[in-house]
Amino acid sequence: MKKLYTLFLAALMGVGAATAQTNPDRVLIWHKGNSQPQSLLAERVDSITFMQKEGRVATDIEIHSITLDSLIVSLTPTEQCFRFKLMCLPEVLANRLTDDAALANYIDQKTDVSYTEAFKNGILKDPSLEPDTKYVMVTLGFDNWNTACSVARAPFQMPKRPLVGSPKVETDIVNTTHTEFTIDFYPNEDVAGFAAVAGGKGEMQKQYEQFAPMFGFKNFGQMVEMWGFKGGNESVGNTWNRMDPGTEYEVFVQAWDSNHTYAPCDTITVKTLGYGGEGVAEINVELGTYYLGEWPSEEDPNQTVLLPTQPIKYIPNDQTARYRTNVVLDSVFNKDPEGFKKDLAMDPPMPTVGWYQYEAFENEYLINPNTKFVVLTAPRNSLGTWSEVKVERFTTPAEPQSEAKPAATPMFFKSELIKSREIKNKTIYIEAGKVPNFNFYQQKKGLTLTR
Repeated sequence: MKKLYTLFLAALMGVGAATAQTNPDRVLIWHKGNSQPQSLLAERVDSITFMQKEGRVATDIEIHSITLDSLIVSLTPTEQCFRFKLMCLPEVLANRLTDDAALANYIDQKTDVSYTEAFKNGILKDPSLEPDTKYVMVTLGFDNWNTACSVARAPFQMPKRPLVGSPKVETDIVNTTHTEFTIDFYPNEDVAGFAAVAGGKGEMQKQYEQFAPMFGFKNFGQMVEMWGFKGGNESVGNTWNRMDPGTEYEVFVQAWDSNHTYAPCDTITVKTLGYGGEGVAEINVELGTYYLGEWPSEEDPNQTVLLPTQPIKYIPNDQTARYRTNVVLDSVFNKDPEGFKKDLAMDPPMPTVGWYQYEAFENEYLINPNTKFVVLTAPRNSLGTWSEVKVERFTTPAEPQSEAKPAATPMFFKSELIKSREIKNKTIYIEAGKVPNFNFYQQKKGLTLTR
């Protein structure tokens, strides 16, 4: 500890030396778990003292019983704990606050209420606690210098609220194609309403863990209700379209009773029709005529300019179930060829629109004249087996074909990225009844395509 103080004082001496030269007038203190510093006017800082307090500063938690209306708890501060703060967090949120510093900072910012006495068999009531939902009770202890110190945790689960009747939604998969499927829903008389949401198999739980803190979901049913298409107590059908071919989906059906109490969530599995076979998947690449095409001006998106344009067509063979493409400058590709190939032959880290292509398609790219570029294709068959990434090298002609006057032709642009017609901004695409999808993904110094 003495060594740590010595190092810190040495750092302060360095700050003092810099002060004499630059005259800073702020003292910034950066706390772990907080992206913003605590800022003080230097002229108002009288002194800085380093203190040491023996013993743990915390408030221990013991949960004795749980009902829908209240919890019976004992909260016991340690001898060095002068006050403490208390919160009940949904488990999915508490899991995102991965260390004590982040959790302490969150509690200190979110509540101003403090307690100075121990509670034995105290009654804790919180009307915001949802039935059948997992929570974590957390305390944050403070010492006599008002220092936020240790946190203590106690997980618990609220009991289920009795359902009114037996709400249940029967389902029937009535149609499946390469890109859509239709399900009919038949709620019984005890269903006041229901929601259904579809996502790739195994994705929904990951999305819940990631997005629940952002959207304020306390349990899985709330997410299904918000993202899903809504039904009442009458039979109805719903069609999910723009789905990926040859993909297994899970459809979660969340029903509730007249008190809006959730029934157990049901899961339906459905798979879209796929392409390809079990043989070797291959992609044939064909270059179109290099020409001057109209593109939005970077200075004014409402205006167009003529720029050198290279059409490229991708044609999968009959064994290809899905594939990915990338077009990059030859000089950029040569810096890390194995990295580019590895990044291409992989599944998306999260649901991403346009990650794969399934049928033949053509796209256009901005590439300067007399420029070497690389086209990469990574196909896989219906068994999920990737073929070796094919790397094809090309060079654009010295001049693009055009009927325009040369003076009206800005032919060169500076960039390490090859721009595609189909590139969109990186946003989250949310459609009723579906897991949110990202509609853009950028490779390292190269671009994939979106539909």
